[in-house]
Amino acid sequence: MKLYAFGHNNYHEPDARTTSSTTSDQASPICILEAETIRILWTSWCDTIIAYQTSAGIWIIQYRGAGVAPELQEYIAHSVPIQEAVSGHRGTLHFFGSTLHDGLRGYLIKYSDSTDSEISIFSTDLEVEAGTPLVRSYSSKMVQDMSTVQMDSSGRIMIGLDSPSNEKATQIVHFARLNELAAHLDTHSAASGPSTIQHAPFIPTQWCTNATTSTALSSSGEVFTSSRDLRFSKCLGRAPVNAYELQPIPYFSETSVEAISSGGYMSGAISTDGELFLWGQSVPGHEGSISVLEDLMFESDDVRTGVSCAPEQDEIIKCLDVYIDGMEARTQRLAVGHGHVLIAAEAHVIDGNMKRAVLGAGVNSNGQTGLRTSTRFIKNFEEIIAFRDMAIQQLIATGWSTFVITL
Repeated sequence: MKLYAFGHNNYHEPDARTTSSTTSDQASPICILEAETIRILWTSWCDTIIAYQTSAGIWIIQYRGAGVAPELQEYIAHSVPIQEAVSGHRGTLHFFGSTLHDGLRGYLIKYSDSTDSEISIFSTDLEVEAGTPLVRSYSSKMVQDMSTVQMDSSGRIMIGLDSPSNEKATQIVHFARLNELAAHLDTHSAASGPSTIQHAPFIPTQWCTNATTSTALSSSGEVFTSSRDLRFSKCLGRAPVNAYELQPIPYFSETSVEAISSGGYMSGAISTDGELFLWGQSVPGHEGSISVLEDLMFESDDVRTGVSCAPEQDEIIKCLDVYIDGMEARTQRLAVGHGHVLIAAEAHVIDGNMKRAVLGAGVNSNGQTGLRTSTRFIKNFEEIIAFRDMAIQQLIATGWSTFVITL
């Protein structure tokens, strides 16, 4: 496998330096790692965690960026529970943090065969100076019930808990700040308890947040959203009824969704049939909008490799058509960053071969679309030629960066 990166340079080694400053140079996909197996475990605007397996079968956990202290970077690289979870020997690993603010803030390891599940919270430099331990770990009854931990753009913590009365439902508890969660786990007191508790009639298989909205996917393929900021109503993907609670998007009532992605002020989904959906708006203060979101680009017969939008569309959710060399394609991967979107698609040809392409659009101020151009905003989806006919294993866009793992 190969890992490529472009955009904001948090992907370099911690001691690396870059002398390039032009958008077109930043946009050139750079192969930063080649290994037997590669997985990106976490990304934010300021840091990335990469796991890769050597030819000898050894797993390496590597932190790149500047979001945490060197001592924490060493902790992540050599933690036995993290190593065991990554290698698949024991436990499920989930890193969490603020993708556009502090970066990485901790991780949850869930064990299905015991009561050893553990959440570890990383302290900031200021907290350490005030006497807080660098790593705070907990394994209380509440931690055993945790299925996921999310942080929204305001720093609010959202925790999914296994429902004691319904194995197909989730309790979602909110804490205003990460330190409030830590205080509650320290004392188990009601005074430091969650600010709200909600009931969700599903178990999230994917859960992501952007500047305004939380988006979750159920095991049955339903998409749920919630928002505490209704100034940008299109981001919710539905009418703002019970907007503070995770509610299903009616548009997808007859569609089974298998993947979601969210970032900035946009979200997207891929159906089990390979259909591509996008909703939201451009980043406030940025010039330009992606054409298919603003009904500025409709279906036409001359689309070769790109994305088009049929003229009769839902007011909020856009169902998009993807083409490779004039052939209709299925979307395989979707990544939404802070104002930019990338997709990986494939089309079957008559002789049984496969055409593959990766396309990007949106904000390009740091070259995050991967397109070799100095244009700061890409209105229409364009192909990143470097990835033509490559099989894409993982596609991630976070903040102003993009990562592509090829087979």
